[in-house]
Amino acid sequence: MDIKDTEDIKQFMKELIPETFILDDIQESKEPCGNVIALKDKRRITINLVHQLEARLMLVKSWINGNEDQLSKDIENGTANQENTSSKKKECEQIAQEIRHYCDKLETEYEILQLKEKLLIEKVSQIKLQSEKCEHLKQEKWGKMVDILGPNMPQQLSNFDEQLKLKVENAQQVYKTSRTNLKSLKVKVCELKTSCEELLQKLQQKEEEYKILKKEQDEKTSRVQADFDISEKMINIYQTFSNVSIEKSGKNFIQVKMTSEIGEAKSLLVTLYFKPSDYQGILLSDIHVSNNNLYITDCVENVRSIQNIPACLNSIKERWHYYLRMAEHLKDIQERLPVDWIQQENKLRVVVGKNANIICTLQLPSAYQSWVSLLNVKGGDSQIKIDLLKPSNPKASLQEWIQYLEEKFS
Repeated sequence: MDIKDTEDIKQFMKELIPETFILDDIQESKEPCGNVIALKDKRRITINLVHQLEARLMLVKSWINGNEDQLSKDIENGTANQENTSSKKKECEQIAQEIRHYCDKLETEYEILQLKEKLLIEKVSQIKLQSEKCEHLKQEKWGKMVDILGPNMPQQLSNFDEQLKLKVENAQQVYKTSRTNLKSLKVKVCELKTSCEELLQKLQQKEEEYKILKKEQDEKTSRVQADFDISEKMINIYQTFSNVSIEKSGKNFIQVKMTSEIGEAKSLLVTLYFKPSDYQGILLSDIHVSNNNLYITDCVENVRSIQNIPACLNSIKERWHYYLRMAEHLKDIQERLPVDWIQQENKLRVVVGKNANIICTLQLPSAYQSWVSLLNVKGGDSQIKIDLLKPSNPKASLQEWIQYLEEKFS
């Protein structure tokens, strides 16, 4: 066999079974229990490959045998070329090595395929067993349903399905209605919540109004109580004094009128002012009189501390009577001499002498009927002794004292 024949055989073998096709089909599978049809196809393809490789091996062997015969003839004839023989031998060895390698891979793949087939058979057996169990359970279930529903089971199942469907539809309708009602209820709840908030606001306003009204009522009650207290004080005044009448009254004052037959001023208006107190109801805070020349400051200070209104009014009344009497006497004296009546000190200054340069200070009694005394003398002869200046009457009145001083320093 020449070189041309060898190339033809190699080309025929490559066309018979390509090497890439063999390598792609003998890759190891990642799933030992894959699809049954795929495993069967793999097995069929592998078996075909084995048969083709066996045919290829036979062709190679025949080719080798043919070459050996040709080589023997060439050697015997002495016409063989040494280099051509070596290259052909190497090619044959390489092809034989490749075939042996493919055979080893095919044997390994065949063993893996056998293992997969075994596992697949086991899986198929398990599936059949499970299928039989399921069928058995299905038959048992069907038998129980027949026992329960009877021979008319299909019709009853159909009726049951219709009833169940009707119940589902009713439940859906109830759900829709309930959902609509729930939305309406939510709206009503929001409205009620808004109404509650408005009512709370109104309640707060009413509480504020109630507090204001209560405060006003308390103030009215306090005023009524104050008026009642003032009324009690007026009753006490009426019961204590004569010639005293209530002229007018207000929220915080009482004006009384005192009358007298002494002098030209026949009446005196005394206004009593009161203020509220947390512990004693109302208290007398101030007193005003219609005669600004009447000194009552000490009376006011005293009554503020002891709150004895009758005693205070009595003091004012006595002082007013005393003032009226003193004013009558001073009226006559003022026609002749300059005088200065210091009411708060109950003193009287009188100017006497030819040149009107002597000032005598007299101490007036607390009541007009008491004694008058000389306190000091200023101006004129400084050597005058006060102890020697006395009227002949030791109980001399104010008029007698004035007359005595006029005669003494004239």
